[in-house]
Amino acid sequence: MTGVGTRVNTSGEQGPAGAGYAVLALIVLGFILRVFHLGEESVWLDEVLSLEFAQDGVLGIIRRTAADVHPPLYYLILHPFVWLGTGEEVLRFPSMLFGTLSLPLIFLLGRELYGREQGIVALLLLTFSPFHIFYSQEARMYPVYLFWICLSAYLLLLALRTGRLRFWAAYSVVSVLSLYTHYFSVFLLIAQNLYLCVHVVRRRFPRDLLIRWMGSQMLILALFAPWLPVVLSQFKAGKAGWIVQYFGYPGWKAIGDTIRVFGTGPAKMKMYLAFPSYLFLLLALAGLARREPEKPVSPPLFAGIALFFPFAFVFLASQIQPAYQIKYLIGVYPFYLLLVAGGVGLFPRRWIRVLLVSLLLLSLAMPLLSHYQLRRNAPWRDVTRVVLMESVPGDVVGFNAGYIDRLFRYYRDLRFRGKEFESYRFPYLKRGMEDLPRLEEEMHLLRLQYQRLWLIQSHHWDSDPYRMVRRYLMDHFPLIAKRPGDPELYLFQLQ
Repeated sequence: MTGVGTRVNTSGEQGPAGAGYAVLALIVLGFILRVFHLGEESVWLDEVLSLEFAQDGVLGIIRRTAADVHPPLYYLILHPFVWLGTGEEVLRFPSMLFGTLSLPLIFLLGRELYGREQGIVALLLLTFSPFHIFYSQEARMYPVYLFWICLSAYLLLLALRTGRLRFWAAYSVVSVLSLYTHYFSVFLLIAQNLYLCVHVVRRRFPRDLLIRWMGSQMLILALFAPWLPVVLSQFKAGKAGWIVQYFGYPGWKAIGDTIRVFGTGPAKMKMYLAFPSYLFLLLALAGLARREPEKPVSPPLFAGIALFFPFAFVFLASQIQPAYQIKYLIGVYPFYLLLVAGGVGLFPRRWIRVLLVSLLLLSLAMPLLSHYQLRRNAPWRDVTRVVLMESVPGDVVGFNAGYIDRLFRYYRDLRFRGKEFESYRFPYLKRGMEDLPRLEEEMHLLRLQYQRLWLIQSHHWDSDPYRMVRRYLMDHFPLIAKRPGDPELYLFQLQ
């Protein structure tokens, strides 16, 4: 007699009830890991920009994103949340929510491709992934983008298995949502179409599949067509030029960094702690060798194309116009973990599979601990509190870069609403001593108006690479107080 609780079948896998409980427990644990420490870290500049965009009305968001480098959907999702408040937890809640919702999706993907056991392995790895947790706790679009990609892939698999029109239609709609969230989704959609080409050949050109496939692509194009002129204008404006300036053209180091981040995550740690990332890589490569010809959808082919085509295309295209950022590739990350799960499943003995998964999870323990212990963002919350509590009439708060005062004003509005302060933005000083006369003139005007200057210096590599402001102030004015770190904080007596 078959019970309704946990059972072990002849293949050694847990039965449906036991697997269901395990999946639910991992999803709850994943939610706890992503909500824990959510508001402890100070926001950083891009998160404040997310807030500024989301605070506009719907039409305002569309206009602002049209002049930016990203599509509008993430800001439209964030928009109703900022009605509830603008604290760190509220800003990051949509990312945490979509990050958590991605957990059951990767299980469903793994189960659809390989089977229940590999689905649970992929879910385990994503649950404890420092890379995924990191971006699930940041007020940006990346976990939303990953969610849509996972959902579109799952719907495509259902459409291929069942042939039902509702799955093809849902796949098309979700694919469009991914495009409206992040433009790199297009590389995943191209990869899916490459797989479909192979799939059609393997299935000897079934006519109904071709019709549904073509119809879905036409629907995707029709739904995204209104935004295409904006995409072209953004591309022509070349607003991603900052990637060239700060990161340059990707090389072997970029590939190594991607392998490390996809394995043990983006936490700052000693290099030897990142070595287990190569175990992830070896298992993913082993997963490519898995052969299951009886399945209508080839798991290694589906996941392999979804992983390697976007990665290779972006890497090669970035040799001409750099656009390579690991966070932009987060959409391929689930397929990397699926291949790892497939590689684990190659081993016939259960104890070997358990040992491999245990080693993978153990390798994530220190990076995960570092994620919660190490400060990732500059402590703008603390710096703002010190300046606003200690400043007096006759003080001015100076910023070495014009845009970093957004972080200061965010915390002023959040925790010291109504507190007035005088501010000054130093000009960009990128030519070294050639800019000295300009700086002297600016300081002369400041001395006529204010008695003390609070200098907050951050991102100097962009606005003041020679540290002209700090050097000039240290040479000409008494230093009253100093706080090291990022941002650096100095208090100078001007009069």
